[in-house]
Amino acid sequence: MSQQTVNGISMNYEIYGEEQPSCWPILLLHGLGSSLRDWEYQIEKFSSDFQVIALDIRGHGLSEKSTDEYSIALFADDVAAFLKKINIKKVNVVGLSMGGMIAFQLSLSHSDLIHSLVIVNSGPDFRLKNFSAKFKVRLRLFMLKYFSMKRVGRLVAKGLFPEKNQKALRQLFVGRFIENERQAYIKALKAILNWSVESQIAEITQPVLIVAADKDYTPVAHKKNYASKIPRAIINVISDSHHAVPVEKPEVFNRLVLDFLKTV
Repeated sequence: MSQQTVNGISMNYEIYGEEQPSCWPILLLHGLGSSLRDWEYQIEKFSSDFQVIALDIRGHGLSEKSTDEYSIALFADDVAAFLKKINIKKVNVVGLSMGGMIAFQLSLSHSDLIHSLVIVNSGPDFRLKNFSAKFKVRLRLFMLKYFSMKRVGRLVAKGLFPEKNQKALRQLFVGRFIENERQAYIKALKAILNWSVESQIAEITQPVLIVAADKDYTPVAHKKNYASKIPRAIINVISDSHHAVPVEKPEVFNRLVLDFLKTV
């Protein structure tokens, strides 16, 4: 574990593998309420061909939980400042869920740092456009106010890993979820709400791989729709998988990502 102070906070990160003269490093950005540990099934595989940087986003993992309000733009600024601090010129960003949102934001506000994007079960827009979406968020916020983090974690785990044979994954998730500081998690959740760069995605010039689980919370059709607006985007669908596809289907996911990154 290593720490760097950027934008007034201490950020936790790990670097794996050697710097490669022929390819840019991979930067792994985790999802809401997660940490760099959730890339454990990717790090060994990816670092055999690329240098890999895994980072705890502000308010997550072992990075500092600052008292100010969070936003996706702030998270992206943190990441950009961190990369500059450790003298990384460009990266291939792999972002899951909230990490994918940060990746989109980075590609627009700090495009000079981005060589390519891998967007995993995410999108360029999280505006709450209907009653169902608003209800789900309000329910999550209600639970976070009145329930224990363990109980919230169990409910979230059922959505991430719903199959009967995924009990061990659910238990692992809950064990890590309860390490979240409640207010930091709430601020990160609120950072996502009504964030959008959808009107700007046609400006993204880097190669983009969109990885979609066929049983994700948002339908594949939605991802295909926004992919069609990005000039150099391609989409791959992983069958029989859910939101946390890097954990659920690591071999398939790793192969897709590496095949893409070796061509860009």
